[in-house]
Amino acid sequence: ENTFSDHTRQHGISAKGGSFMEGILQHLPSLLRFSLPTVNSFRRVGPGCWTGHKAEWAIEHKEVSLGVCLDLNTGLATHVEFKLSDVCANIYLS
Repeated sequence: ENTFSDHTRQHGISAKGGSFMEGILQHLPSLLRFSLPTVNSFRRVGPGCWTGHKAEWAIEHKEVSLGVCLDLNTGLATHVEFKLSDVCANIYLS
């Protein structure tokens, strides 16, 4: 069972899922040290790059740093995408 979804709550996101997203956004500056490790990594991030450039989240929006994905059949939130990552990142840490 997916613990991220809860159809009774706002946006269909459970309390556990909301806390998970809140933790990512709260610690975003620290996480960027692992996911965007070089100067060139930061040059690839910005408006219009489909990566996000602010500490924000949205549902089915491709230009935010943390995107909530919906199940096409049920319309419920199923998972999140962390988009502030680069190919130079350590695959074991980011």
